[in-house]
Amino acid sequence: MINADFSVSDGRISGFRISGHSDYADEGQDIVCAAVSAMSYLSANTLTEVVGASPEISVEDGFMSLTVKKGEEEKCEFMLKGFYLQMKELEKQYPQFLRIKEV
Repeated sequence: MINADFSVSDGRISGFRISGHSDYADEGQDIVCAAVSAMSYLSANTLTEVVGASPEISVEDGFMSLTVKKGEEEKCEFMLKGFYLQMKELEKQYPQFLRIKEV
């Protein structure tokens, strides 16, 4: 199961922490894992390379965390909200493989 925790403060998403593997299919065939991975990297790369933010990012096998720095919340809000909404849609389709929480 993939667990995705979104940090929410004052109604604004300030980061996320994603861990685990979906085990939907074998490695290389797992569409749930591929979707989560693609969306996570898209979000991180958009925030750093397009938005110009400097979030703290940590990546390991089966793990990614991103935390927005103080003062950059507003410019990161739309990307993180879009990522969250897309992840919630994926969770609806694959609830036994993906769990989303607000923390």
